[in-house]
Amino acid sequence: MFILELARPGGRRFAKTLATEIVASSVSVGIYFAIAGAVFLYAYQVPQYAFEDWQLLAGVPLGLFAVSRRVLLLMVVVRATTRLFELLKLPGLVRPILGGVLFGAIGVALPLTMFMMRGR
Repeated sequence: MFILELARPGGRRFAKTLATEIVASSVSVGIYFAIAGAVFLYAYQVPQYAFEDWQLLAGVPLGLFAVSRRVLLLMVVVRATTRLFELLKLPGLVRPILGGVLFGAIGVALPLTMFMMRGR
């Protein structure tokens, strides 16, 4: 959805892109839920800690570093999947379904990429 917000395709293209993104995300969450058995409920156990002011200062550069790495990885993945889908020449509805299946499979294989951990 963030990519859609940045790209801002207009008119019919926006509606078509939004619909395909909804289908892709729904398929990926459905596949993940069917395989893993849960989504976000009880995913994290947060330990108790004592907050100190220096932690906020340390968090800023760490956060900027993490964001830069994720954006770089996202750019590589988007570029690679765009090229792959252009080469495959699949019908319009098959692309978001295939994207959802791949995203769900990645979520099962690497659950921390879906912002959660396995089990409760």
